[in-house]
Amino acid sequence: PKTAFQLRGMKSFGSVPITVVYSEKTREPEGKETVADVAAWHALTLDRMRALLRLTTVGRGPIIAPGVTHSTIVFDSAGVSTIVDETLRLVRAARLGPSG
Repeated sequence: PKTAFQLRGMKSFGSVPITVVYSEKTREPEGKETVADVAAWHALTLDRMRALLRLTTVGRGPIIAPGVTHSTIVFDSAGVSTIVDETLRLVRAARLGPSG
C-alpha cells in the first residue's frame, strides 16, 4: 500500500515494526471551523493512528514531537530530532528482534 486510502483495506502488518510520530500542536481552525472542531479532528487523527498501530505486533506511538505543527514537523529541529530518534529506535529494535 502506498496511500492512506490503500491502508484502510489492510488487516495486519504482522510483525513489521511501525512507529507513528505526530506533531504536538495541531492546526488552526479554517473557514467556519471552531477550536472545538479542530480538537475533535485532532482526537480522531490520533485514534486513527492508534488503530494503525494495532495492525502490527511491533508498534510504537503515537510519539508526540514537541513544539511543532503538522507543517513544521519535518524542518523544525524539535520535530526532526524526534523523527530521527524514533527512526533509530525502530531500526535498532528491528535489528535486535523482540528479545533485544
